[in-house]
Amino acid sequence: TPPATGILSSLVNLKRLELYTINRNIKLKFNSLEDNTISLPSLQILKTDISQTSTLRNLIVNTNGNLTKISIDNIFRSKTDNENIIKAIYQNCPNLMFLKLVFIIENILELEKLLIKCQCLNGLYFHILNLIGLDKLFEMLTRSSPTSLFKFKFDIISRELITPESFKLFINNWKGRHPMLLQISPYGCTDLIDSEVVKKFDYLRSNWSYSEDFEW
Repeated sequence: TPPATGILSSLVNLKRLELYTINRNIKLKFNSLEDNTISLPSLQILKTDISQTSTLRNLIVNTNGNLTKISIDNIFRSKTDNENIIKAIYQNCPNLMFLKLVFIIENILELEKLLIKCQCLNGLYFHILNLIGLDKLFEMLTRSSPTSLFKFKFDIISRELITPESFKLFINNWKGRHPMLLQISPYGCTDLIDSEVVKKFDYLRSNWSYSEDFEW
């Protein structure tokens, strides 16, 4: 039975919303969200794994630009759907500080637009399914990140290992910027950490933990 999300329409002062499905293969119906009839003008924190792109997009759009933290845990999203979510974020979340989502190489141009438009961005958390395009992601981050951005989490879901050359280039290119706080999956390449560039390093813990995504 779908949840009674209609109650959300009465929670105009809601600041934090978490929508999680128990089974990731189940598509729930969020009637008021799908119909774009709900507005949460005070919402600042959104954490979810819902798969319906239109529902998620409507939720982001109807927050009057007040969202500062967004955590999206559904990684099985097409490049088109992911692009639409990224567009909705940079077009409607000028005060965004923290973002968690899956990295898909085909969306890299939209991600760069997000970095340029969201100048308050402070932390990024990426699910990385494979290492294709990882070099381009690192290049984009060093080229276009706002000065406020220095906190990173890389959840390497791929069984491949980050090459030393790729990781070293990212660290070297970050020199001169705010020293980063970095968390990465345990099987990532970590023997090239430069303490002058990386102020704090930790291994990233459980991939599917619903703990606080925005703490470093």
